[in-house]
Amino acid sequence: MQKLKFETKNQGTLGLPLWISFLMVAMFSMPILVLPMIPVREIWKTPALLLVYPAAFFPLTVLYVLRRLMSRYALRVFMNGDTDIVFPFNTVRIQNSQLKRILIETRFVAAVNGSRTWIKFVDDSDRVLTSLSPNAFESEVLEEFFEALSEVNPSIEWSRT
Repeated sequence: MQKLKFETKNQGTLGLPLWISFLMVAMFSMPILVLPMIPVREIWKTPALLLVYPAAFFPLTVLYVLRRLMSRYALRVFMNGDTDIVFPFNTVRIQNSQLKRILIETRFVAAVNGSRTWIKFVDDSDRVLTSLSPNAFESEVLEEFFEALSEVNPSIEWSRT
């Protein structure tokens, strides 16, 4: 078992401000308000109305699944310089000897009329080992991650485009 220098996990936020997250929960909960409006005697007459119950909870279920997926994101830096980047469905292990450069790339995206930033982990042959959206973590957490990475692997080059 390798010793950890740094570890953090996403707390399940969707990379959005708190007020937007609250608004999403409120809006996705609205279909549940329909349930008390269905009288029991109507359900006895029309059993198909029972399908309204799972349908009313479907939006909240989707939001819950998204939250669970986001909570799986994690960053780990080991004392020997190895790095784990944990995505919802896989984990990318970058060996200390592989990682040569971290590229922070900001590009304008016309579809959202704004810029998007990606963090790319690059080896010595300029091959991208993996990339990460910084939206999954708070900026302070990313700074701590980069600090820990610099401490255990001081030969990493940093560039920004």
